[in-house]
Amino acid sequence: MRSKDVHVGETYRVEVPQRLPPELSVPLWAAVDWPALMLLQGCWFELTVLDIEATRAPATVHGIRLLRRTDVVLPLNSAQVAELGLPAGSYEIAGHVRPLDDEAVVSMPAVQTVTMPVRWLHTLASKPSRDHRDASYSGL
Repeated sequence: MRSKDVHVGETYRVEVPQRLPPELSVPLWAAVDWPALMLLQGCWFELTVLDIEATRAPATVHGIRLLRRTDVVLPLNSAQVAELGLPAGSYEIAGHVRPLDDEAVVSMPAVQTVTMPVRWLHTLASKPSRDHRDASYSGL
């Protein structure tokens, strides 16, 4: 897509190439979310656009994607820290949520913000490339 065809607040499908272009090492690509790119090579997912950066080359969009996660993190307040007998400080509990009568882990919705090149965006009406995996709700 071209940046003039992208609108803030609308949702698009992002198709991350199987092989990342060599020009990604250029400093102009500094805004792109590198960890997300590495994990999402060859995948597609939906992205709701929050901002468009069309003044730099290549143009990028900043947006959010919905994920399903099986891990949860719960911060403890000072009363909970004291009740557990822990030294004063900041703590959190990390783990999984599952019903006591089932071993299945419950997936929880989460939101990830990412920055991607505009040229990787496609309308939702178009079909995804056959060689891309659906990462719409994965924890990638």
